[in-house]
Amino acid sequence: MSALTERLGLSKQAAADVGHLFTSASATSNAVTGFSWVFFVLGGIAMYAIFSVIFSGMVISYDQKYGPIGIVFGFMSFFIAIGVVITLGAAVGLMWQDRGLSFGAAVRKLRRAS
Repeated sequence: MSALTERLGLSKQAAADVGHLFTSASATSNAVTGFSWVFFVLGGIAMYAIFSVIFSGMVISYDQKYGPIGIVFGFMSFFIAIGVVITLGAAVGLMWQDRGLSFGAAVRKLRRAS
């Protein structure tokens, strides 16, 4: 871990925090809680809805265009989408939490705007 922290130019405290984050499952789980899970679930539902409509056609189309490797391209698209949902869910949830926002305030703000 020290070679990575030196390469990234992290201070000793930052290196200790990164090391703790990657070695402790409870620290990782506690860092991504609350609203992050809400955004992750909402993103997962949206991804499932989109892929349930287009995935079969996409795989068949890629198979016809590119052959067997086209099927791999289709699955890669699916796995990339899963990574995007996980990353954005965590990032948006943590940003939401850091800014002290709430769903009630967001709904009130939307009602005032309309």
